[in-house]
Amino acid sequence: MKVCKKCFTSFKKCRSFIDHEIRVHGRTEFSWWCPDCPFLPFMSQRSRDDHCHMAKQHRRDLRGGKMLRAHVQDPFSGRSMDTAELNKYITENLRASDTLKDHASEALDAIFKKIQEDDKLQIRELVKAGSLAKGTALKDSSDLDCVMIMNGIETVADLKKKLPDIQEQVSACLRNPPPAWKIEDLWNSRFAVQFKFKMKHWLHGEVEVDLLPTFQADVESYEGLFLGRRKLYSQMHREKGKDILKYYSAAACKLQRDFIKELPSNVKDLILLVKKWRKNYQLGLSSYFMELVVVHEWQKAKKPERFDTKKGFKAIMEALYNYEELYAMWDKYYEKKDVPREIIQTRPLVLDPANPTNNLCEGIAQEKWDELEEAAKMTLDSPFLQSTHVTPNWK
Repeated sequence: MKVCKKCFTSFKKCRSFIDHEIRVHGRTEFSWWCPDCPFLPFMSQRSRDDHCHMAKQHRRDLRGGKMLRAHVQDPFSGRSMDTAELNKYITENLRASDTLKDHASEALDAIFKKIQEDDKLQIRELVKAGSLAKGTALKDSSDLDCVMIMNGIETVADLKKKLPDIQEQVSACLRNPPPAWKIEDLWNSRFAVQFKFKMKHWLHGEVEVDLLPTFQADVESYEGLFLGRRKLYSQMHREKGKDILKYYSAAACKLQRDFIKELPSNVKDLILLVKKWRKNYQLGLSSYFMELVVVHEWQKAKKPERFDTKKGFKAIMEALYNYEELYAMWDKYYEKKDVPREIIQTRPLVLDPANPTNNLCEGIAQEKWDELEEAAKMTLDSPFLQSTHVTPNWK
């Protein structure tokens, strides 16, 4: 327990005490920084040196738990990286490789053809979703999300009833792969069939596949009228209970995909940077949540066509640090009347633009919010962002 001698405020965490002393009382004599990571200042040079030594030798932090696992993994935490260098880093180190994209496309085609051989599986369409489809997959990512739109299943009630049998049929089909395939770790989760997939002619790499069966929602436009979408949202609005609403998520996958896919390339690059930051700090919030926060902050900045990546990144760190104030909604695919009243009144709120019942902030444990706040605060206080000033249009 640390106690401020000036105002007698007590703190459980040393980092919170240091932050208070610097921000409230302007204390500077213990502002010792680690040169390689965005940590708060240390109370002495010795404690800073011990921190650096432990990170170098063991990559563990006896003072700050798992936060130090990001040590020397944050390329944007150095003192000298300017915007041009940051943009170069994103281009060379974060964007998904052409090899990964080719593997994903080949895997999707091969799996679709294999499953179609089973007459019991009436698949209308296999939709590539997730980060790869949106253009926001990290270079070292290997996840491939595929949504199977099934013929003969038109309601959530049908899907819930038939889903276990569909999963078992898909799994049985994949247990006997062609000689050119390699499938490992095949299992059924609550909503998906999951496995690792590799073609034997691939020199390296594999993709981790999630196959999610869903019903026909027809969410795309028909003669200018979004009849299928209106029907879907009306059904959601009538449902009772949060558990049944989870079965609707995959049905809106095309809208989720297109909402992000249509963004400018520089906004997608900013998303990659934030997702890399999230991964380094091992934060327990979804990738989709991070994508939507970036979109919301970019739109608040009046959707600049060109912007300073560091200023945009700092604006997002400030939004995440003040997570309790998050309030993000969109009306591209549905109207405000489609959103349940209790959700509109919720804070924080990051509402799925394709699903008016899905608040991405719901169900996140307070511990995870605390870790997010702490990581954002560390990054904001780092030498990397200290001299960066956010302007209204990020320029």
